[in-house]
Amino acid sequence: MRLTLSRSGGFAGIRRPPVTVDTGDLAPDEAALLEKLMSDARFLDLASHAPTPGQADRFEYTIEAVPDNGLPYTVTIGEADAPPPLIELVRKIEQIAKRKK
Repeated sequence: MRLTLSRSGGFAGIRRPPVTVDTGDLAPDEAALLEKLMSDARFLDLASHAPTPGQADRFEYTIEAVPDNGLPYTVTIGEADAPPPLIELVRKIEQIAKRKK
């Protein structure tokens, strides 16, 4: 599965370039952790775009998940509305992407 994360907003309202992680390139335990976090967050049950009233200095996340044998699904959600496992997923994707630079 390929996961692409985009983050915008925050203090300066800056949109960072998206980062992509492919679970096929990861150690099995790390890939399993990403899939568990997606399951715990009920990723596929989240609305594709959850409108959030403007909140100063908060982030908005867009995560696109492309399964190896399935249709892509994209979720855009505000930081304040994201379930804790989704925030943990965001942090893990960022950590893996940073390590791969």
